[in-house]
Amino acid sequence: MYSGKTTGGGGQIPLNPNGSVNINALINGMVSRDIWAYYYTLKLAAGTTFAAQYNLFNAASGSPDPYPLSGSPVLTHVETNMPSTCNNGFSAPRDLIMDQIGFYFLSAGCGAANSGVGTFASVSDMLAFCQYSYFEFKIIDKIFSEGFLELQPPGVGFTGMSTQQLVGVWTLGLVNPHSVNRLNNFAKYLAPLMPWSLNIFFPSGSGPAGASAVMLSQGAGNGLWLKAFLKGLTDRAVQ
Repeated sequence: MYSGKTTGGGGQIPLNPNGSVNINALINGMVSRDIWAYYYTLKLAAGTTFAAQYNLFNAASGSPDPYPLSGSPVLTHVETNMPSTCNNGFSAPRDLIMDQIGFYFLSAGCGAANSGVGTFASVSDMLAFCQYSYFEFKIIDKIFSEGFLELQPPGVGFTGMSTQQLVGVWTLGLVNPHSVNRLNNFAKYLAPLMPWSLNIFFPSGSGPAGASAVMLSQGAGNGLWLKAFLKGLTDRAVQ
């Protein structure tokens, strides 16, 4: 049953038998279109030897962490907001017109040993992570973006300095939303159910003197968190 009136998109407005608007029928199939960021966190402990590959975004919120620091933790929204695994793609109607890839290390300084303000990632560990790795972003089996992590600065984070020796706040790139590598007219479309991936590789022998790269041990380093994100325009179900 329809009212004879149309929505802004030209569709007929459905009615209930009593003549009221059938809201469920009206919004069925509609989507909420928003600027959105999907993020994922990789945590590495002090003294970690970098693995040959880290497959980011391939675990959804509420599922086991594939790279746990210890035990069998479950990923929360602190670590990721992925509703599904990237290898399976987004469930319809969810999709993403991807405009930016970003990599962000949580703020780092010399930590408790010198400042008493908590344990931060070592700058040396962040630099080593970037120096001995490269990333690949794929849609299905085709590589659409690759290179060293500094090519994709996040434009977010903390900035500042301290009067304490060697203490400061460090991150990858500048804390400026304009200091990013946007795809603009070259944006990539991640359709529902389309598999994609964002992997970081540490090739065998790429570390110092041909060995595998290793993070600073406990005491000199405190481990690190890498947050990766994809930002763009996404569609989500209204109901």
